[in-house]
Amino acid sequence: MQTFLTKAQNTITGKVVDAQNLPLEFAHVLLFRDSLFLQGTVTDSLGKFEVLYSNSASPYVIQVQALGFSQFQGEPFAFSGNKDLGNILLTVSPTELDEITVQSTRPLFEQRIDRTVIHVQDRVTNLGSSVLGVLGRSPAVRVNRGINQISMMGKEGVIVMVDNKQVRMESADLIRYLENLNTDLVESIELITAPPASYDAQGAAGIININTLRGEGNLGGQISGNFAYGKRPKYGINLSLNGTGEKLTYYFNGGYSLAKDLELVEIETELNFGNSPIVSRLDVERKPATAMYTAESGLEWKISPQTGVGIGLSLLQSNWKMDATALTKSRDLGGITSSQTDSYEENLLSQAIINFNFSHSFSDKTRVEMDYDYIRFERDNPTVYQVKGTVSQDDEQNSSFLSRAKTPLDIQVGKIDMHNDYTENLSFDFGLKGTHSTFNNQVRVAERNREGVWVDIPGFTDSYQLDESLYAVYLSSNWQITDKFRMIAGLRYENYELILESSKQGKVNDRKMNNLFPNLHGSFTFDENNELSLSFVNRIQRPSFAMLAPYFYFFDEQTLFTGNPELVPSLTHQIQLAYQGSRLSTTLQLTKESQPVFDGQPDMDFENKLLVVRPLQGLESQSGTLLISYPVEITTGWTSQYDVRGTIQTQYPLVNSLPVKYASANFEVSTTQIFHVSDWFDAELNAAYFSNYRSGIMYMKERFMLDLGIRKTFSSGIGISFNVNDVLNTGSQWPMTADFPTNDLVYDWLFDAEGPVFRFNLSLPLGSRSVRKLERRSGSGDEERRL
Repeated sequence: MQTFLTKAQNTITGKVVDAQNLPLEFAHVLLFRDSLFLQGTVTDSLGKFEVLYSNSASPYVIQVQALGFSQFQGEPFAFSGNKDLGNILLTVSPTELDEITVQSTRPLFEQRIDRTVIHVQDRVTNLGSSVLGVLGRSPAVRVNRGINQISMMGKEGVIVMVDNKQVRMESADLIRYLENLNTDLVESIELITAPPASYDAQGAAGIININTLRGEGNLGGQISGNFAYGKRPKYGINLSLNGTGEKLTYYFNGGYSLAKDLELVEIETELNFGNSPIVSRLDVERKPATAMYTAESGLEWKISPQTGVGIGLSLLQSNWKMDATALTKSRDLGGITSSQTDSYEENLLSQAIINFNFSHSFSDKTRVEMDYDYIRFERDNPTVYQVKGTVSQDDEQNSSFLSRAKTPLDIQVGKIDMHNDYTENLSFDFGLKGTHSTFNNQVRVAERNREGVWVDIPGFTDSYQLDESLYAVYLSSNWQITDKFRMIAGLRYENYELILESSKQGKVNDRKMNNLFPNLHGSFTFDENNELSLSFVNRIQRPSFAMLAPYFYFFDEQTLFTGNPELVPSLTHQIQLAYQGSRLSTTLQLTKESQPVFDGQPDMDFENKLLVVRPLQGLESQSGTLLISYPVEITTGWTSQYDVRGTIQTQYPLVNSLPVKYASANFEVSTTQIFHVSDWFDAELNAAYFSNYRSGIMYMKERFMLDLGIRKTFSSGIGISFNVNDVLNTGSQWPMTADFPTNDLVYDWLFDAEGPVFRFNLSLPLGSRSVRKLERRSGSGDEERRL
């Protein structure tokens, strides 16, 4: 098992191969100094390894062992910063073995100085599942399907990236995308809670970066298929290819999925419009079907040992269609009424990203990288509503109305990054970046008159134009002060301009901001297995395009979901203290956020007698979060992981333009039990409990989740797995209620997704299984999430 080692040291890397230049997995790599064993690790499926070491007057020696091969022992070497040993060749041992059995595991969650790395393929319940499901089982991450929100370390404002490219979708589309992104194409997920200066400052809670499978080697890859059934069927197929020549390296990932779901929504409200209270219950049955096509390809040309150029193309097409029936029963001073709203909604998304990149090493100490990205995003969201209202048995009133939002978006991103190793122990990074975004959001709500003509409803039909620019420069230093103490310090400057105009209202938002974002990371190594680190970062949360430019979605004629053009960015100050031992890891995070944005907040429109759900601004939010993780090897073949997170917070949402104080605490406990039954059979149990927690005036109720999975792997590399997600049908329900400080509003909400879901997955290796990671490049990689 690879232990959690100090992260304040430099790294020794390499790749272990056999005589056919194929990677050797599970080879043991041992590090010695003065004949004293220091630490060890094992090679991964690519034959690669990484060992951490520190400054010392005595030379180091690397030793590599693998069953069936002769032992390798390298020449002694001195500390020289990051060191790459290249390919290490092992020759077959003259001693023949009838059978070789090699077992090795690595931690499910790997802790680093500023992030947690989740090794997706190592968990049985992840196979054939969705990225959203993996995030829901990850420590410090909470997914709320009820309001389409992802939070991390108890805070809202998470940026989601795929291969360091920002996923630019509004929250509902992002949730659907992650729900249909299959884990068969994902190698790891990084939870970056304290991003350094090289990342954009957007994202109050941090960044989630999803790394897809990439590689090079002889032509190889994987094809996989999955079928699942909860209350409706779901299936998909994924293909991953990679290869290399003497000068060229390429990769391709593609997938298709069709998911038919069943969702139930219950909303109970009591609205008090002066002396006209309205009590109602809304029951909605939604039958969405999502067809998603993804394709991603890249080519890298090594012009010379110092210079390389590359091009990448990413395509996404998502067709989401839904039939829904909403039944409403209301009681007011005029009596009891009921209505049925049948709606048909489409949400058609398309996104294309093209990337050009260039890299050059001026020397072994200085290199430069340049990137340019162009992103085209289009969204069309038409919805038609048929309303049948019944006041009494003999009085039926019918009506029809529609809403539609069309949003084309263009983004251009250019960046230059330079790295210099000034000395053995001191390095610098410098970068420039520019982003320009434009979009046109056309929103229409219309009602069909008696002649069958659609007539626009005033106040709900408009066109919005947005122009946004972000220019940034950063400087970061990495200084190994002593063999035990390391410091990373950075400063980022961002110039931000946004203009949002309405065809009817004129200029809605005109914002110019200049901000400095300092960050500081320090770590102290006590010994080989114990390290303490402290970090300070400033972040910003700029409202997404969808939050600023209103869309209109009706559950019925009295329940409206929309945006809020009056939102302003929020600023976050964060201090994080972390301890990493050989097993135990703990993180304490203290955060203060000014003018936070709380999404999915209920409000009242007295003029139109509507319940309006939209993002609302707050005055301030303060939180303290403690995360504890502890892996345990109970016995041979039985490994456990335990994670506990607790958060204490004080929030000041604005209610009727006045701040209201809410103090609360919440926690979550999760465990993963892995049973290695034999060399070809594994089983896994994952359970988690989430307590009540607050977001503004909304109160999210407790949830419990249980997942089971089994996997069989054949010697040919073929793998099959069977998973049951949400076994008890408790983790797929998100009940919420509003704690409103006046008597004007009572609001209870329940979103019930499918559970349990039974999933079968089959994966087949293609060609050579020899692959190495291909560098992920993107000029837009650390951009803020925008629609």
